[in-house]
Amino acid sequence: MAMLIKNFRSEKGSAAVEFAFYIFIFTLICGVLMDMTFSLIKKSELERVNNSLMSVLRERNAFYDGRSIPSALDFNQIKEVANTLLGTTDKSYQLELRIALPASGSVPDPGVRPSFAEAIFNTQKINGCEIDMNVSNITQLGSLSVFGQPPASADPNGMWYPVYELTICMPGAVSYFNQFMGIFNKKLASLYIKNVAIPRL
Repeated sequence: MAMLIKNFRSEKGSAAVEFAFYIFIFTLICGVLMDMTFSLIKKSELERVNNSLMSVLRERNAFYDGRSIPSALDFNQIKEVANTLLGTTDKSYQLELRIALPASGSVPDPGVRPSFAEAIFNTQKINGCEIDMNVSNITQLGSLSVFGQPPASADPNGMWYPVYELTICMPGAVSYFNQFMGIFNKKLASLYIKNVAIPRL
């Protein structure tokens, strides 16, 4: 009888340990799934914001008198739009606008792609964002340029259009899983959303 009671207690104890282990694993999986869900929601939000900002940048005639090259003042306005859409300030994200534009002195020729120079506008750097490591090089951006005939108010001989690349970064604290993975790869520690387009002139 004593032996049966001992075996019963042993099996009961083993079942309790296994149950606790299963509960721990189940809770951990649920936590990771919730964490990744919130991360995907934030990613979708940043994608919508980036698309909206790029739409504003592209509409040069509507918002910026047709000027193809944004100024620092234009970038500050874009930043304010981002602050409004995100409901925060630029201290919680980093925004960078890179522009590939034909190098000065190049003659517009639809058959010859010119070399491209680079102009950069950005907000202050924040911990967790390495935008400079997640951008296209100027040659890649220049290859996306097209030759076109802008309105009469612009160059009547035609021009190679500048190319805009807008990148927004949100630190990896949005997701604890991403933050953990950032220990091994900094690119995985934060959300980077990049959009490339040419202006409408």
